[in-house]
Amino acid sequence: MSDRVLIVVEPVEIGKDSYYTVSQFAAIISKSEQTVYNLLKNGNSIRKMKSVKLAGRPLIPCSELMEFPFTFAGCRAKDHIYHYNKKGKVVVEKGGDKK
Repeated sequence: MSDRVLIVVEPVEIGKDSYYTVSQFAAIISKSEQTVYNLLKNGNSIRKMKSVKLAGRPLIPCSELMEFPFTFAGCRAKDHIYHYNKKGKVVVEKGGDKK
């Protein structure tokens, strides 16, 4: 029996733009909310995650899911970068080549 739970996440629409809350983004990428807050505040070895604040709470543009360069722990950032596709699946780049 699988321990996975299907979660449907609907982004927050503000004007023409769509955003995820920290909780939603964390659920999509299977990371903790604290990890997402850390990426917003400190970033990784490549850059900080983009966000806007609304009523003091960060909202992450939906585009960050596919654009933010996540890095594998313990690896040089240039060699092992991954992104997510629209469905939340990992897309790995090694040495600049997408697989």
